[in-house]
Amino acid sequence: VVNRIGSTQDPGTPKGTPYSLFEDSERRIWLSTDQEFGYLENNRFVPVRDVHGGRITSMTEGPSGHLWLAKEEDGLLHLFQGRVVEKFPWTALGHNDDGRVVLADRSQHGIWLGFSAGGISYFADGAIRKSYSVAEGLGAGRVNRLRFGPRGALWAATENGLSRIKDDHVTTLTSKNGLPCDKVHWTVDDADHFVWVYTACGLVRIARTEMDAWVDDPSRSVPSTRFDVSDGVRPQSNPSAVHGVSKGSDGRIWFVAYDGVSVIDPQHFPFNKLPPPVQIEQVT
Repeated sequence: VVNRIGSTQDPGTPKGTPYSLFEDSERRIWLSTDQEFGYLENNRFVPVRDVHGGRITSMTEGPSGHLWLAKEEDGLLHLFQGRVVEKFPWTALGHNDDGRVVLADRSQHGIWLGFSAGGISYFADGAIRKSYSVAEGLGAGRVNRLRFGPRGALWAATENGLSRIKDDHVTTLTSKNGLPCDKVHWTVDDADHFVWVYTACGLVRIARTEMDAWVDDPSRSVPSTRFDVSDGVRPQSNPSAVHGVSKGSDGRIWFVAYDGVSVIDPQHFPFNKLPPPVQIEQVT
């Protein structure tokens, strides 16, 4: 069942094209369009006048009620009780590009920033405290998504590999170590001890034990299974949705493709375990 909020004549309908969504700890849905920003209440849109319209690419929540917004034109915005209490232009944070994705640090009081032209920074108390780039081993190019793994590491999906950061140590998984291609859009863990990696050349499934073994020895190759167009996976070369993946309570994984929304059920996924019969007809 799809519920559309209001109509074009309804004053409670947001103006403009929807761009990003975020659910906070109170289960309030925040919505950004190219013209307005606000939240949904009783199926009506309540605009926050303190934040003007524009491309808010990512949202995250620090302490309860404190939202952080990555806005292409204006920079990093700190929102509390419906008002902007802090604003940091991207240039003030040492970047000429914009922050594409923000993620609250789950063990500290700061937030992590991933940038459009590459690089990751840790922001706390009004300033950048740590930064990681290609020089430290991070995947080059745009950071598409950030998330924390089950072992506490920060994982960054980049244009040139899947990077892992923990204890100031950076390692990056690329096609040299088993990925079918380097451009990574996002990763997510399922309930059956597998990691799913959405790349430009398809959806990749890696056993978590294999991923852990690679963490212990980054020189080893990681076996993986790739699902492409022949399996029903839509390709995505340039994703617009930063938070384009979500895992439901039933274990199914929903994600945005170029032409709509796709879903995969890892717990009921058909595999043909029979090896194909091979007959050698000639040796040259």
